[in-house]
Amino acid sequence: MFKLTVDKKEYKVRFYYGVFPNGDSLLNGIECKILSENAVVSGGISMQGPKDKFRKSTGRKIALMRALQIFPKEKRVVFWNEYFRLSPKDKR
Repeated sequence: MFKLTVDKKEYKVRFYYGVFPNGDSLLNGIECKILSENAVVSGGISMQGPKDKFRKSTGRKIALMRALQIFPKEKRVVFWNEYFRLSPKDKR
């Protein structure tokens, strides 16, 4: 989770890891929720395909990208800069 302020409004970004329904099957995935004043403003999910190799960093980026689609570009830039400043670095 990380917190940031954009245009005098405080946001929290949280990531949840788990198994999510996808049609008739269940897939591993990561859900991103953007909250303001403890209410969900937006959300995005990334699902791991059957042939995909699980990487938290990639899943978080995809989920965050989908959650940020409702924001204008100027706000998305602030979210991404904060994410990259605080996120754990990829392990290879």
